[in-house]
Amino acid sequence: MSTPEDKLRELLGPVTYSDLQAHLDRGAVFLVSPDLDLLSCAVALATDDAEKVRIWLSEGGLRRPLQDERARWSATPELRFLAVPVQPYVLIQEEAKLS
Repeated sequence: MSTPEDKLRELLGPVTYSDLQAHLDRGAVFLVSPDLDLLSCAVALATDDAEKVRIWLSEGGLRRPLQDERARWSATPELRFLAVPVQPYVLIQEEAKLS
């Protein structure tokens, strides 16, 4: 039997800005800080771990992209992200910032 982590790991993968555009336009993208594990954040969101999510939101580790970030991303079409969908959201990290 697969766990939520297993299911989300299968969905985790690279995307470009154009792949994210529709999700950004509807306000459904959350940027995950490079010092947090993207998959762990996705699992916490998917399993309704409200305490972890609340802490990340309050500390800025999980947040919506800023307008200047979106402008930079749209000006750099080759910029890639690592993303995982957690309905109705998409969590992303810039690949350049991943270890």
